[in-house]
Amino acid sequence: KDTLLVVVNFAGIEQDLVVGVPFDGKYRVIFTSEDLSFGGNEPGNADAINAVRKDVDGREFAIRVHVPALSVTIFDYTAYTVKERAIRKIKQETEYQRELELEKNAAALEEAHRAEEEKLLAELHARQKKEKEQKAKEIEEKYLKLEAEQIKEAGKDTPAKGTKKK
Repeated sequence: KDTLLVVVNFAGIEQDLVVGVPFDGKYRVIFTSEDLSFGGNEPGNADAINAVRKDVDGREFAIRVHVPALSVTIFDYTAYTVKERAIRKIKQETEYQRELELEKNAAALEEAHRAEEEKLLAELHARQKKEKEQKAKEIEEKYLKLEAEQIKEAGKDTPAKGTKKK
């Protein structure tokens, strides 16, 4: 049983789409209304597009396609061979393990960075507190000294204005 996928673009602009497909396999363009032989601008696409496991349009698999403006594109479906399925399974498992390890590594780094941030923030707060205390002490000493000088100056035996010394 042949399976065809028909993608119609009624928009006046070309589009890159992710389209849900019924089966995991390869999809090859067998017709596009934009083909050069029909007076269009597309040279045709001989490369097969591999489906990926992604829920799109209510389908378990999807392909990414480029569709010209105001065009019809028809894809032919070909199932993977036993060897291709085995290779894809290995690649998918490897990719899954890689992504899992990347996620675990990212989470561990994020946690380490969060702990380091907390430590640095605590150190910064402690330094700020110490600096504030030091500045407060310096200001206190400055004004105590100023006050002492003013009191000393006020204590000198100088006549008040308008009075004579005896």
